[in-house]
Amino acid sequence: MIRAMTLEDKEEVLDLLYSMYLEHKKEFPDFIPDKTRKQLALKWDEMQPNPLIYHYVYEEAGRVIAYVNFSKVPAQDDYIFPSKEYVVLDNVVVHKEYQRQGIGTRLIYFVKDGVKKMGYESLELYVMPVPMLQKTRALYGKLGFVTVSHFMSGNL
Repeated sequence: MIRAMTLEDKEEVLDLLYSMYLEHKKEFPDFIPDKTRKQLALKWDEMQPNPLIYHYVYEEAGRVIAYVNFSKVPAQDDYIFPSKEYVVLDNVVVHKEYQRQGIGTRLIYFVKDGVKKMGYESLELYVMPVPMLQKTRALYGKLGFVTVSHFMSGNL
């Protein structure tokens, strides 16, 4: 069942996010900074509450097994996105034991439907173009997302 996240879900959601962080850290040790779960929790607390961020969980048998969040980004003039308000899919995390069962797909469709009902025409997301995330990129492609740009960064 998909439902809005509550404060009671915080620890389970932080566990999901931290497990995702550790997986990414293994693949990108130089790119992803070292963090402890406690630091992640403190960062989480700094971000809450934020009326521009929407949090949902997928619950099964009283256990949070997946999490999704998306954000409204206010209109701004920059060179990456158009100067109108848009919505970004921030995180989709499914517990390892429940992956490849369609739960992530259900969460994405849930968000797409909700964002459409809010009056938006599109949903943005960013997936790093690296081999580790090739399956993730393919999944988003099957769900109607297309690649429109890539971010680049350089040391100063």
